[in-house]
Amino acid sequence: MYFTNHSRSYWTCFYIGFYLFGVGEVCPRTETEILVAIPILILSSIMNGLIIGNMALYISELNKKGAEFQRKMDTVNTAMNNLNLSVDLRREVNEFFITTNSTSTLQNELDDFMTKRIS
Repeated sequence: MYFTNHSRSYWTCFYIGFYLFGVGEVCPRTETEILVAIPILILSSIMNGLIIGNMALYISELNKKGAEFQRKMDTVNTAMNNLNLSVDLRREVNEFFITTNSTSTLQNELDDFMTKRIS
């Protein structure tokens, strides 16, 4: 970092800044190696961001399905509580709901896919 040439000091600091994001293993020695390594590290940082962003998107989609199922289950439990159903009947209704909900959700996803597919 402490070179007499300010350009080399600048590019070395710039490289080290992106090195922290790129998590590289090899340290360049010459100014040419530093200038080549910087664009590579910038691209790797962008790719890391895209990968992590896609993972976050997929996790949010999974959480959305879980939240929708929980909302429906809460509605079913509230209705059964208001009707004062017996414990055995509540268990049977819950089992039936869980079985039919997963099947109907998958069927709805298939129907959506088939209507949106590329013709």
